[in-house]
Amino acid sequence: MNKILEVIYNDYAERLLPENPLSTTEIENATSSLCDTYFSHMPSKEQDKAYARLADLHSAIEQNAFEVGFYSAVQLLTNREDF
Repeated sequence: MNKILEVIYNDYAERLLPENPLSTTEIENATSSLCDTYFSHMPSKEQDKAYARLADLHSAIEQNAFEVGFYSAVQLLTNREDF
């Protein structure tokens, strides 16, 4: 992700619900449910590691989706295919 796009992404990603257009209550609830279901039996230190890995995965997917969406919008608006 280029630096300008990263600044735009970070501005969105740092916002809390409902101002964060990259997240929804449903996503937050599903993440909490998954963590409660699959991580609750682990010791607290292991829970923290598992949750951090899940958060990293979620962030990587979100960043990729943001970048793809951004460049798709640019392509559609400009009729250029070199993005």
